[in-house]
Amino acid sequence: MAHKTNMRYWSGWYTGEVAFFTDRPNGWGTYVEGGREIYKGEWKNGDFHGQGTYYWRKGGYVEGTFSNGAIVRGTVVFSNGDRVTGRMSGRNGAYALDGECLCQEPYSSYSYPVLYDHGRFVKKL
Repeated sequence: MAHKTNMRYWSGWYTGEVAFFTDRPNGWGTYVEGGREIYKGEWKNGDFHGQGTYYWRKGGYVEGTFSNGAIVRGTVVFSNGDRVTGRMSGRNGAYALDGECLCQEPYSSYSYPVLYDHGRFVKKL
């Protein structure tokens, strides 16, 4: 059972559904960190879990599937408009692409494969 609330949580503010007995984010909600990074999406027991989007304060965002606080797959949209989709790892706004991914430049419908190694661009395939 969940109820909606607005509360101070970690170093920012959380608005959304929380578990009835624990008051931990559980369900759909938005967290705004003090530095203005934002997560909007699904939560489970206080962790990002399910579909969500994490917005960085300097521009750009990552959207995808989170599991127990860690992102497992998604799309990074950089502030210049480049999009890279693939497997990822990381927590709390620090996400790294890993393995073969698809890259799409702004204003283009063409995607091409690229290779990343734990967040480091390796080469265009």
